[in-house]
Amino acid sequence: NSCPTDAWQGEAGFVVSFGGLYGNRIAVGKTLLPIVFEESKLYDVAEAALSFFEKNAKPGERFRNTLDRVGWKKLQREVEAALL
Repeated sequence: NSCPTDAWQGEAGFVVSFGGLYGNRIAVGKTLLPIVFEESKLYDVAEAALSFFEKNAKPGERFRNTLDRVGWKKLQREVEAALL
C-alpha cells in the first residue's frame, strides 16, 4: 500500500531471523525459515523458539550463545516443525 507506483503486488508475510546479538559481540540473526504468511504460524514459530530456549539455555545465557553451544540445526528442526 505504500508504493507510490503500485509496483508491489503479492501477499504480505514475515521474515523471521534468530540469534541476533548486540553489545560487545555483535552478530546478525540468521533466517532459518521461508517467509511466514500466516500470523498464527508466526506465533507458533515464536513459541517453538521460546520453548527451545527454555529447554536448552543455561541460567543467564543469551539466545545466540545457546544456539552456538547447542546447535542451529536443532533449533531449525523445532521451528520448522512449528510451521507444519
